[in-house]
Amino acid sequence: MTSFVRLLAMLLSGIAGVARTAMVAVNVGNVGLRQIFGVQTVGAYEIVEMLLAAVGFLAIPEAFLRDSHITVERIDQVVPARAVDWLRVFGALLILMGLVLLLLMVTEKYRMQRLTMFWAPTNTNPTGPNQQAIQGKWALGDGGLFGVYAGTGETEVAELLPLVCEEIARTGSTVTEEELARAKAQGVAATLMARESSAARCEQLGQQILIYGRPLPIEEIIDAIEAVDRAAVSRVAARLLRSRPTFAALGPLSRVESYDRLRARLG
Repeated sequence: MTSFVRLLAMLLSGIAGVARTAMVAVNVGNVGLRQIFGVQTVGAYEIVEMLLAAVGFLAIPEAFLRDSHITVERIDQVVPARAVDWLRVFGALLILMGLVLLLLMVTEKYRMQRLTMFWAPTNTNPTGPNQQAIQGKWALGDGGLFGVYAGTGETEVAELLPLVCEEIARTGSTVTEEELARAKAQGVAATLMARESSAARCEQLGQQILIYGRPLPIEEIIDAIEAVDRAAVSRVAARLLRSRPTFAALGPLSRVESYDRLRARLG
């Protein structure tokens, strides 16, 4: 049994080595293509992340057998030896918890469908495993690109809705140069900082493909933000106000104005 465990650990370590080599190759290839040919490899960042996770998990058995766990030297030197032992136990429990969660995910058909639906998004059942993607697409198709989310109490809703409508209606005519510059700076900063998150990058790519039919280079996005002026804001605001708004309310609705009244407020 011991020989089998060691053989399995060696096999997994070998696979981890292959994953590490592939990770380096993807990273170097992505940088090389971008710097030499100006080609951005779509999904390279996410592939490297998945390979990195695979390297870590696949190497765990060999690390346990060799008793060569990764340690944080500063902590190991400061805390007592018994505390280090407890930290190892805590780490082992976290790994065990992750394995249990993975097992629960694999053994539950619905959870697996939510994951595998990413590779085959053809299920159009709005209440099925692909409901998140379908509802998101409907929200963009039915509600458009602009929206306001607001939450308030039952007694304040009668005051909130007219105020929101008034501010939206005034957007095209009251924006100052200072406000526009601040908004553009915030837009550029948010766009760049969002690239640090895989989830945000996936969301951005999905929106770009749905709207433009292609991923947009970051330089093109920043140039478009910097090119916005007050006249462009006025044009977009006028077009927005001419369109039919989508409105949804959740909660006590006795003091919520009718849809026709809200639409009239928007002009």
